[in-house]
Amino acid sequence: MRTRSRVGVPERRCGSDCRLLPLMRFAGASCFALASAFQLTGLAEPIQQPKGNALIVGVVVDEHHVPVVRAQIQAFSAEDVRKASNTSQRLGRNSGSASTDETGTFRISGLAAGDYVVAAEAISTFPNGGQVPARVYGPTFYPSTLDVSHAVLVNALDHPATTLQIELVPVKPVRVTGTVISASGQSTEGFDVRLFRSFGGFGSGATVAAVRAKGIFEIPRVPPGTYGLIIEPHGSRPGQEGREFVDTMIDVKDHSLDLSLTVRPGASLTGHVVAEPSGTVTTPIGLRVTVNKAQEQFAAGLPIAAAVKTDWSFRMTGLSGSYEFFVSSDRPSPIVVATRVVVDGTSYPATRGIALAEGEHDVVVFVAPREAPKPTVDTTQTSNALVEQFKKEKVFWKQIEIAKAIAGKHDASVLPPLADWLAHQDRHIRGNVAFIFASFGDPRGLQTIADILADRSERPKGQGITGASSDGRYRFERQVAADRYYAAHLLGDLKDPRGIALLVPLLDDPGTQSIVPWSLGQIGDKGAIPPLIAALDNDDPSNRVLVIYALEALHAKEAVPRLLTLVNDDRKSRFGALVTVSEAAKAAIAKLR
Repeated sequence: MRTRSRVGVPERRCGSDCRLLPLMRFAGASCFALASAFQLTGLAEPIQQPKGNALIVGVVVDEHHVPVVRAQIQAFSAEDVRKASNTSQRLGRNSGSASTDETGTFRISGLAAGDYVVAAEAISTFPNGGQVPARVYGPTFYPSTLDVSHAVLVNALDHPATTLQIELVPVKPVRVTGTVISASGQSTEGFDVRLFRSFGGFGSGATVAAVRAKGIFEIPRVPPGTYGLIIEPHGSRPGQEGREFVDTMIDVKDHSLDLSLTVRPGASLTGHVVAEPSGTVTTPIGLRVTVNKAQEQFAAGLPIAAAVKTDWSFRMTGLSGSYEFFVSSDRPSPIVVATRVVVDGTSYPATRGIALAEGEHDVVVFVAPREAPKPTVDTTQTSNALVEQFKKEKVFWKQIEIAKAIAGKHDASVLPPLADWLAHQDRHIRGNVAFIFASFGDPRGLQTIADILADRSERPKGQGITGASSDGRYRFERQVAADRYYAAHLLGDLKDPRGIALLVPLLDDPGTQSIVPWSLGQIGDKGAIPPLIAALDNDDPSNRVLVIYALEALHAKEAVPRLLTLVNDDRKSRFGALVTVSEAAKAAIAKLR
């Protein structure tokens, strides 16, 4: 049977798994890209989709039907797309994604059964900051359209009967030029010109030009679409004092675009942090206020942060956009959260986008201890069921929560089925298994963690590595560092005094000394106090601040005489709120006396 969409288009079929997306065409939408189709304000939050076993499989080809390698494929639930259409918002994150292999084939798994819009995008718009490729393709919706309202729905099934073929649609890049002047009259020559583009759950950006003499810049080839444009001094960063910049959106269509822009300092904030209720947060030392652009798909995503001073004040500069406010603490406890923000006398929820584009603003950020997070594991399950869930979960930080639930069952019958996993290739998973054994007092648990700490052998890539090497290549030494760090963290999670003997020798270990003081504080045994006091002899300011936090957590009154010798050490730590040794020492002394 043939049906018609709401725009009167007959149903198009691709076997039993597809049908035309029943959407009205977006008014004023560009036909070049999804980003343009959703160019109105706001970002549609994706509806939470349950995970399932459904699949979408297919192949991506170019206009000559040659398979496209490393294309990015995304599946958006039909309901999310309808929601975005009905509320004039840009489409949010995808429900699932994959990339094509050397044959152009892709497989998106873990989807809930249902209808999806499937889109493909070739390599990033500006690969590695270089020139746009000679042949450029727009984000293409199945089967081969740049207009989301012409997309054909795909029904995800456990055993899909149809292999999709998405044929990418070529687009013609255009020339973008402009002049940029400074509100303060300074020269803009040498400023970086950067473009950012987002499609679904993926974004890319690069420095694409530099401002020349007389404030002129040119980007020769820009594919049509909606972009975030930033022009800023070379090497500057958001929030830097005195920085003048442009941060705006541009909509590139099918013809050249000429811009006239002015760099400005943006908005500035003078603020205070207030605990609510009073007394729930007793010291500002270690607090940091951070603002992130709210629901922002097209900017670089770099936050602006400011350390809270001893008088509970902070200052920020260089804001331009709509921001959410967050507060964090370097100290082990309490974990804090921003509850509301008052800007120029008007109160807002902290996570609501607050427009701050220019001028000076007075801000009060209210904070409170964060409520304990809700359990993510169903602890009513049987021990055997939890073990099966543990084995299926491959993400280490999710898996450790299951491990804690297993330990809470106090059922030692779970150990034999997990014994072989004490030699798991992934040391993070191996450590989580060891946590279970150690929680039951089985000596194999602590021994396995000790072995991970001592093991510096070559190994395949696992989990926990932060960032990437400069050349993008895997270095097993970085995996070793991540594995050893996590093992030391697990000893803090265990809170077993037997872990002190394993941790104390690592107080001077460059790979673990940033986590060892926290773990000793979590264990909570007074036996850690003497070695922590001795560790204050390490002259590194970051290490000293971390050790001071641990001594404070252990209520180490005997550390006060040594802390008094550090009250004139004004060197800053290199993490978080950049607390000085002096500030940390004074706060600890006030609490311990």
